[in-house]
Amino acid sequence: MGIQIAIEHRTTYRFDRATTVHPHILRLRPAPHSRTPILAYSLTISPDDHFINWQQDPFGNFLARLVFPEPAKRLEFTIDLVADLTDEDEAQRRRSGLIGFQLHVGPPMKASFKDIRVKRLPLEDVRKVVFLAGVPSHGAWAHEHNGGCRALANALNDNMGDQILATVYQNGWPSDPTAFENADAVVMYCDGGGRHFANFHVPQLAMLSDSGVGIGAIHYAVEIPAGDAGDGFLDWMGGYFEANWSVNPHWDPEFREFPDHPVANGVKPFTIRDEWYFHMRFRDDMKGVTPILSAVAPAETMSRKDGAHSGNPHVRKAVAAGLPQHVCWVSENESGSRGFGFTGGHFHKNWMEPNFRKTVLNAIAWIAKVDVPEEGVESPNPTEAELEALLDQTQKTRKPRKKPAPRKEAAAK
Repeated sequence: MGIQIAIEHRTTYRFDRATTVHPHILRLRPAPHSRTPILAYSLTISPDDHFINWQQDPFGNFLARLVFPEPAKRLEFTIDLVADLTDEDEAQRRRSGLIGFQLHVGPPMKASFKDIRVKRLPLEDVRKVVFLAGVPSHGAWAHEHNGGCRALANALNDNMGDQILATVYQNGWPSDPTAFENADAVVMYCDGGGRHFANFHVPQLAMLSDSGVGIGAIHYAVEIPAGDAGDGFLDWMGGYFEANWSVNPHWDPEFREFPDHPVANGVKPFTIRDEWYFHMRFRDDMKGVTPILSAVAPAETMSRKDGAHSGNPHVRKAVAAGLPQHVCWVSENESGSRGFGFTGGHFHKNWMEPNFRKTVLNAIAWIAKVDVPEEGVESPNPTEAELEALLDQTQKTRKPRKKPAPRKEAAAK
């Protein structure tokens, strides 16, 4: 880790009367051979009526010899510098921890450390995954964006920590301007549609993808309005949920067959109920897109009336024809980057299902260009108590949202 710090050192002497001040020698400027680069340095002396002569001793250290021609009641030296600190001890340095500042023992003085800026160093031994978690939007245990991202990040750090460093930015787009430095993959798990934070950051996401950074989206985060943002999703991850084309029913797809692709490594047949969105808007001819989880949607998924998310003639025709619906897919992009979309993730408890969880962990590792293990990214099944501990504090006191009672049909007149 490297940091840039601004240090202010001030020494003040006060006398009860004007006093003759003899020549002083200051040793308060780092030597040119110092291992720590000094980006800026200034020395301020009071009183203004003085002479300064810079010298160097036999060891190359800077000495400031000061002469004061007139008596003074106050003498003050102020040094401001900006230093670039880098821990060069590759064996002992850490990516996280406490930063300590040490002052030498001496006469009374005031030293202030201000404007400390942490500088990210290149990650040469691991791939960095940045999770962007949205704000809570549903009742407890549903759309747990923060908790879901933390669960996935923990699984990656605990089981792939020698290859992946995962970090989570909670409650929306990060305010940290360095959040994407060193990023190899960005995974979004948030509300979508018009509320999707990607709507306001299309150029930045495009720049990341064009530079080789993988882009992934989980559940509602796959929905984005058609237009510039939708076109971006096609470029970055091969497909997205388009209103009045895609649908979001709750159903139990049966995943029985998987492609010969690293993201499917170790994934075994499974069935689990979720709000599996399907009939995505994909690239023309599925160019560069590989479906990972596909199933035939039953007729009951079309039980609702047509609406922006519930049904439309296009999806009804596809379901009636028995066409497989792709609910997880990956893409290889012209820029050399990779992407994925995963439409499950409505229910927080579903992260307990090993194949559900492994599919997403595999996809994240793959878009970060990490070799997916032959048996997939293994991780212990979290307990319900462990998942509950990851819930947002505000969510823990909220009851799950109740489904509305079915409407009664009006009696025929």
